[in-house]
Amino acid sequence: MILVIPSIDISEGICTDCIVGQSGTEQYYKELSKNLTGLLGLLRRENTKTIHINDTDSLNNKNNHSNINSLIYATEAIDIPIQFYSKFNDCQQCKLLLDSGIYRIVVDDLAVNDPAGIIKLIGQYSSSRISFAVFANKWEVALNDGKTILPVSDYVKHIQSLGGDRIIFHEKQWETSDSGFDFDNFVRLSEICKMKITLYKAAKTPQQLWKLEELRPCGVDSLIIGKPFYENCFPCQKIWRLIEAKECGG
Repeated sequence: MILVIPSIDISEGICTDCIVGQSGTEQYYKELSKNLTGLLGLLRRENTKTIHINDTDSLNNKNNHSNINSLIYATEAIDIPIQFYSKFNDCQQCKLLLDSGIYRIVVDDLAVNDPAGIIKLIGQYSSSRISFAVFANKWEVALNDGKTILPVSDYVKHIQSLGGDRIIFHEKQWETSDSGFDFDNFVRLSEICKMKITLYKAAKTPQQLWKLEELRPCGVDSLIIGKPFYENCFPCQKIWRLIEAKECGG
């Protein structure tokens, strides 16, 4: 079974999304969104195996000190593997976070801007703790604010040359296409890359998730979900919302 990984966007140290719960629990989840440690604790109790966190401030070229402080505090308090995607300026930032207990970091521009540094990171921390964001549009990847454009296949080959063995993959066209996930192109990509693959926001319903199971032979072992997670689009989540409603008197 593909591992489903909830995605949390944080800005100024708090989650920008809010779980939709049962009537009467609105304030409970609103307050939880302001407390990253509390939210991670809730997800841990719900048997979440790992969590993906997006540092939206750094990705939007804003100061991210609050996000880093909140993340490190939460990591020390809650025993759950965290995968962190941020706009890292250099490999030293990556080292500091990995040393602080973050299980895995997700890099993009650094793979092109400092390949030697990435090779050293992988050598020191192993390829399992360094993942690469491959966020494509029309099967091209834009790096350095669009100054570097690479075909997905070329970028993936470059990642492999650094020693990387996991990518987080998303194709923007999936969001607007009536047909949704492009299986044929993806299978061709998987034949090139031969890597472990986490799909990013490629399923919004249980039916789509079940369909993605067909891609396990292509290296797909996990799926990151965002908004559908907060809206309880998967059956098991509704059970947790009912349990939490009883616990908080909703």
